[in-house]
Amino acid sequence: MTGVSRRQFGQMLGGVGIGVAGVSSFGSFAIAQAAPKVVIVGGGAGGASVAHALKRAEPKLDVTLIEISPQYTSCFFSNLYLGGFRTYNSITHNWDGLKKLGVKVVREWATDVDTTKRIVKTAGGRTFTYDKLVLSPGIDLKYAGIEGYSK
Repeated sequence: MTGVSRRQFGQMLGGVGIGVAGVSSFGSFAIAQAAPKVVIVGGGAGGASVAHALKRAEPKLDVTLIEISPQYTSCFFSNLYLGGFRTYNSITHNWDGLKKLGVKVVREWATDVDTTKRIVKTAGGRTFTYDKLVLSPGIDLKYAGIEGYSK
């Protein structure tokens, strides 16, 4: 490198710096990245609504809904059912619409959540990794909680 002036040397270093910066920023675009994974535990009104909203807003998301039941009956509009204005079937929902959007529906009990490893385990022995987790287990009636109350 004889005969290189300080100015030329500075220009070369500047060019190398720009080249490195360009390659490092380009590299993040060039490397294919997996879609972020979202696991939702609970497929009632809360969990199903989150799954629907996420897939509609960002179809590339990898969304998995873990729910044991084949369908759920919504409390929304249940007063219309009780009043005879709607049928029971009209407030009962399944996950076919979510499946059409690309949501993976897993019909198993979620038995464990490891937030350190970002894993949800199911009763069937399966594990699901996630980047984001939504826990929407719903409610359960505890009939013994009120004296005299029963099924």
